[in-house]
Amino acid sequence: DQRVRLGLGWRLELLDFTRVEDAIDDEVRAEIGLQSPYRSAFFSQSVALDLRDSLLNATSGWYAGITMEEGGSFAGGAFSYGRVTPDVRVYRPLGDRVVLAAKASAGWALWGTLPITRRFFSGGSTQHRGFSQRLLSPTSAANDERPVAIGGDKLVGINLESRINIRKLWGEWLGITLFVDGGDVET
Repeated sequence: DQRVRLGLGWRLELLDFTRVEDAIDDEVRAEIGLQSPYRSAFFSQSVALDLRDSLLNATSGWYAGITMEEGGSFAGGAFSYGRVTPDVRVYRPLGDRVVLAAKASAGWALWGTLPITRRFFSGGSTQHRGFSQRLLSPTSAANDERPVAIGGDKLVGINLESRINIRKLWGEWLGITLFVDGGDVET
């Protein structure tokens, strides 16, 4: 039934930043690994227990997973760090047309400083909905420039929602979702 999922991986990122905002001074650039060329590589391991009734549109059950990453020269990268990201989700039907859903997620650096592509950001379609992408993340503002999101090394997020099916159209439900999101990202 694929209820338990295990994952092992290795990822290599090779980037060349052609334009870096002046709001990020040299000290912050060095701290978050914003250098060009940029080389990040890490190993990852994940385990998840998935007891939801559907992968794409869950109405009952729960999911729990955790992912660990270890980056450094041993993986082929220029940045030495470790990070962990647990995630728990619960779905509960209330009658035929209402589903309550909750999600709690977190992430933190275990050691080292997370490079820019592995830092935590919040805001957007999955966390802090209603805010622009990455809007609720630590920023840098040097030389009186506008703030630029640089992410953090700690994240906590809570999402609560009620999904209400109103009417079927062409065999699919038309509905509304009421939600409340909260959380924080810190350095």
